[in-house]
Amino acid sequence: MVAVAESLPPPGDMAVVQGAGLLGLYGCAQLRMAGWPTVFVVDHQPQRLTAVPRFGGTPVLAADSSPIPRDEIDVVVEVCGSAHAIPEGLRWLRPGGHYALAGMVHPDSALSLTGESLIRKCLTLRGFHNYAPCFLMSAINFLDCHRDTHPWESLVSPPMPLSRLEESFALAESGRWGLVVGDAGGVPYEFHPPHALPPLEAIDLVPPRGFPRAHAGVPPGTWSDDGAQALALLETLVSTGEGDLKHFARNLKAWLHE
Repeated sequence: MVAVAESLPPPGDMAVVQGAGLLGLYGCAQLRMAGWPTVFVVDHQPQRLTAVPRFGGTPVLAADSSPIPRDEIDVVVEVCGSAHAIPEGLRWLRPGGHYALAGMVHPDSALSLTGESLIRKCLTLRGFHNYAPCFLMSAINFLDCHRDTHPWESLVSPPMPLSRLEESFALAESGRWGLVVGDAGGVPYEFHPPHALPPLEAIDLVPPRGFPRAHAGVPPGTWSDDGAQALALLETLVSTGEGDLKHFARNLKAWLHE
């Protein structure tokens, strides 16, 4: 999200973030802190939207996006992963507006739009994927500077001792907290649309023979950067008993330079 936010034009009047997951909330906080006075955050799930005001945004349910004015939005940031959201985002943008696409990292993302819709409004569309080390450092600095301005701790579960292991599993199964589960198992299947995946019973760390695995050059069982950063956070929670941002930042720096 730092790569997206730092590449946008200077703050205007209004921005929209499509998706109220972790990326959407983090992006909303970044835009507000950068000087955007109004940031609408759109999502289909009302439960997700409850967190939006705590990160400086205005929640909007996707089923009724009437609060967002048409043809007046300066910037739209897509982190919802759905191609179906793009036509509405284009309608919100003002002439000369910018559209940042960062969530649709999968083949099932064919866009339904016309050249006319881009040309008549003189729109700029840009895709974002991965990040440079400088963006990771910017993200750490952002969290350090704004550790007390937003409820970051509400985005992760509280630390749980091993003596409460069963309770931890129950909490994870409740869906209230998200953890990187099966990250390594999902790496070989990344970027494939659902219809191209093997049957559920055939999915394993080593894909079935003949399956065009993603990241073919890495050994089976290798986790992604998401898993690595989740482990850095887990180590902080276990070592400090709390969400110590400085400790977490040191872990991220250590991972970055390994």
